Amino acid sequence: MKPNISKQTFSKFARLLLIGTGLSLFLLLGASLVQPATPALADLPPRPTAVPSNSDTVNGAQIKLVVGEVTGGEWTAVQWQNPNTDEWITVDGWQGTLEANGTQIWWVGGEQFGRGPFRWQLFDEQDGNLLETSEAFTMPTQNREIVTVNIPAVEE
Repeated sequence: MKPNISKQTFSKFARLLLIGTGLSLFLLLGASLVQPATPALADLPPRPTAVPSNSDTVNGAQIKLVVGEVTGGEWTAVQWQNPNTDEWITVDGWQGTLEANGTQIWWVGGEQFGRGPFRWQLFDEQDGNLLETSEAFTMPTQNREIVTVNIPAVEE
């Protein structure tokens, strides 16, 4: 004997089963998308730009310009003297605005150790008037060495 199930009853049952399954999947999917609250980037403490540390594994050094008097906005550039022409050539990667404390520091890779001559130039602003040119200097010769060049006062 066959059970007496009408097509209408089966159709209602199929709809309820389909709706229930869909609702269950929706709730599971929604629950999996909820993540714990994380702080906004603005709430995180500032992180300085990565600078090589002073560990023994670092192969490099620094050149540093110290200017005695600054007004703000001065531009610095390092130049290299071509030994074949004696022409001074501005180094593309070693240019920038002087820090408020009157310093500018650039990283020197080991492949540059002992090279020279170089010099610093100080301008009133980027693409501005030349204020001062330092004495010639040679790049550091060993890891973690800092070659410091001073321009005590800007002559006007």
